Amino acid sequence: GKFYPFLGVGRVREISQVEVEPLKSAVLDTFINVSKVRKIFILKMN
Repeated sequence: GKFYPFLGVGRVREISQVEVEPLKSAVLDTFINVSKVRKIFILKMN
């Protein structure tokens, strides 16, 4: 499916980072059913 910019799918509960990985991981409390989604990229725009 397509997720459009500024579509809120949930709230970030926890952020963690593994030293050898370039990206951080997050635990997300979802507002919608995303059971078939494997990865979600969370970007913060300033």
